[in-house]
Amino acid sequence: MIQPAFTHLSFSVAFAFFNFAEYVRYFALWPFGVSVHLFLNEFLDSKDSGTAILSHFYLLAGCASPLWLEGHRDALAYVGVLGLGIGDALVCLLLYCLQLNMNLKRADIRPQ
Repeated sequence: MIQPAFTHLSFSVAFAFFNFAEYVRYFALWPFGVSVHLFLNEFLDSKDSGTAILSHFYLLAGCASPLWLEGHRDALAYVGVLGLGIGDALVCLLLYCLQLNMNLKRADIRPQ
């Protein structure tokens, strides 16, 4: 990495901006609350069904975690990307297993 201190600062400023934007959106602060809410709603999917929109926080934390952890090991450089990838794969596998289990239970309940 060419400038780790500046990149660390950039990630931290972006995280602060994300927090502020989510605060403005959640509390619908005038004059930007409605505009931010409408803009961010265009990118929602079923995983962001709660009151807070967290996808952008997760992606930023996954990219910034090697710098925020400030380690000197080579393996630490891949912590964020591996965490996002493995975490996403495990959630998909878990949801697939739950869906399969639910389908089997529904098949048992149906009248013949």
